[in-house]
Amino acid sequence: MKAIVQDRYGGAGVLSFADVPRPQVGEDQVLVQVVAAGVDRGTLHLVTGQPYLMRVGGVGFRAPKRRVPGVDFTVARAGQMPVKPTQLTSEEAAVRGTEPSTASAPDRPR
Repeated sequence: MKAIVQDRYGGAGVLSFADVPRPQVGEDQVLVQVVAAGVDRGTLHLVTGQPYLMRVGGVGFRAPKRRVPGVDFTVARAGQMPVKPTQLTSEEAAVRGTEPSTASAPDRPR
């Protein structure tokens, strides 16, 4: 599958498009196709590795621990997937500033 990968810290130039293996689905997990993703200020910090203190906090000291920040598919725990609000497009839901499970609460079946 195609993915955006990052092997070092820096500006947007450190991101590249590459082929990576599709994630393996474990027990009690589901495969999720990613159709849209939001980018915010926190993403800039993850790409640049700054402030430096965040590297000590677990994202990787010399290089990112998580090489693949953007993917076509990912895995999630079954039964814990938030429901996209029906009135929003995938793109609108991806950039919504609210935590997804809270944002979808009115549309979630009870």
